[in-house]
Amino acid sequence: MTARLLILLMALLLPSAAHLRAQSKGRQSQTIPECGFDPIHQQLLQEPDNLSRQQIVERQLYQRALAVAQSRRAARNVTSTQEEILTIPVVIHIIHLSSEPNPGDGLSNPTNAQILTGLDHLNQAYRNMGEYGGNGHNTHTSVQSVDTGIEFCLAQTDIYGNPTSGILRYSSDEYSDLQADLEDPALQSWVDKQDEQAFPVTNYAHVWLVNKICRGTGTTKDPFNCNIGGYAYYPATLESVYNGVVALSYLWGTSVQGSKNHIHEFGHYLGLYHTFQGGCPNGDCLTSGDRICDTPPDSRTSFSDCGSPDNSCFTDADDTSNNNPFTTDQDDLYENYMDYTSKYCQNTFTRGQADRMRSVLLEIRHQLLRSIGCASPTDQKLCNEEELVLMDKNIASGVYDNATTISAGGEVQQSSSVIFHASESIKLMPGFRAAKGSAFSASLQECRPASSRQTDQQPEPLSFTEPAIPSENQQSIALQILPNPVRSRAEIRYYLPKDTEMANLVLSDVNGRAVRQFPFNRETGWQQQEIDVQDLSAGIYILRLRTNTGALSRQVIVQ
Repeated sequence: MTARLLILLMALLLPSAAHLRAQSKGRQSQTIPECGFDPIHQQLLQEPDNLSRQQIVERQLYQRALAVAQSRRAARNVTSTQEEILTIPVVIHIIHLSSEPNPGDGLSNPTNAQILTGLDHLNQAYRNMGEYGGNGHNTHTSVQSVDTGIEFCLAQTDIYGNPTSGILRYSSDEYSDLQADLEDPALQSWVDKQDEQAFPVTNYAHVWLVNKICRGTGTTKDPFNCNIGGYAYYPATLESVYNGVVALSYLWGTSVQGSKNHIHEFGHYLGLYHTFQGGCPNGDCLTSGDRICDTPPDSRTSFSDCGSPDNSCFTDADDTSNNNPFTTDQDDLYENYMDYTSKYCQNTFTRGQADRMRSVLLEIRHQLLRSIGCASPTDQKLCNEEELVLMDKNIASGVYDNATTISAGGEVQQSSSVIFHASESIKLMPGFRAAKGSAFSASLQECRPASSRQTDQQPEPLSFTEPAIPSENQQSIALQILPNPVRSRAEIRYYLPKDTEMANLVLSDVNGRAVRQFPFNRETGWQQQEIDVQDLSAGIYILRLRTNTGALSRQVIVQ
């Protein structure tokens, strides 16, 4: 196919500015690709396990939002500091038609240059820079576009430490023309096998680019709809193979407007709903609508003229709490990336949306931040000298690495996939068990940098179960704090095995400054210590237990 013909085809397929503007105030045109997030997300919530995980994630994000809001109010008159840049390693899977085997042959098989352009567009939008910088028509201070402090890198290293381009191609007519309701997650499972499971979904953000996306089963009641531009999976699916962004190849990187398709879908991947989620009710802006207080209530899913006033709800001031920034009614923020509007209008993520996405990365998808994916395979770093201990608890899917020694005595949950990486030894202690349908692998390897975010202990994976009941026959140190989040007081429980010669228990803020140093009883067995946090500011703290036999840390949320 000639370059001129390819450009002509793309011009015909991509919506033009005139076409988009012609949809002013009308229902969404069926010629413009739709987001498939809502129906696929609701379909997943019909499964009890997914619903339970969704509820846990929402509770966690709600508690985090309260803490962040309180911290911001307390620091209102303090000079703000630049937030840490959070970087996500991305793997691009291109599933192309067999008739287009080479990059650039057709729309289903984009070139590397197009992929890199789409990634650059993604970074510009999330950093509020370049052609994606700007604000909407509403001048209220709370709805202005912000730099989210989130960046995306193309993966350079797989989980085994091998180099990768981060752009992987597969020929499949079946999956390139994707019937999402019938072939998802078969697509993702098939790709995972082709890659020899080198890119766990917990440690890499996955993008599957396809030629066409259809939904429906083809029946009279459920006809096929092939007007889907993309969809993404919510953070509650972080342990599942379907855990990333599915998008049309011809939209990725072909234009500033076309890339807004995957900019929108990555918002879902990082925990954002559509701005019109739930319609107008606004009793509590942290639980109503899209759960973001600085995106005005919105019930419209149609297009608007860029720069024109448009208001579909009059409930903006209904929430009278300190969390709601609106005391008067506001126009819809249709310029938001998470709204349905003309792509020519979109240019905004609000501060509240940025906070929620960062919370997802720091608390739920945190293994992305410790992934080796962004590091060059030639980079070397000494292993952490501490032991990573996984004892007496369910072991969630994911990769456990960056430790000299790993000791595991818990249970790999059913249908989970676990990888242990260490430099010296991996000990499977008495009681270690892999449930039916689960899988795990273990290897000794040279250590590589986990990411630019270095901490002294692998974060505890998100658990969808209540804290384990302490055993009286622990084989290694253990650490618990209940309740968590903490409002005023909590109980710390820790276990010291035999041969413990030294121990240290400290509560620190996120900058590493100790705010509590606890006296120690060095008797073996379970100990307990009460903690009073009433004089501490709301926010995130780290509780660390160090002994001569190992170290553990727990994240503590103070409300």
